[in-house]
Amino acid sequence: MISSWDSMPDEVRKGVERGIDQSKKGAGRTHDEVMKKYSKLLKNKSKFVKPIL
Repeated sequence: MISSWDSMPDEVRKGVERGIDQSKKGAGRTHDEVMKKYSKLLKNKSKFVKPIL
């Protein structure tokens, strides 16, 4: 049986493995940290974006 992991290009798998290693070392940011920062930017940007009708 072939998994989606097996069908991924080597560069993608290496990137995922690198991200897992960084996470184990505590080098990443939590979802809450990222959302706290970017939710402010997204709210401010929405003032300038025209809705699609």
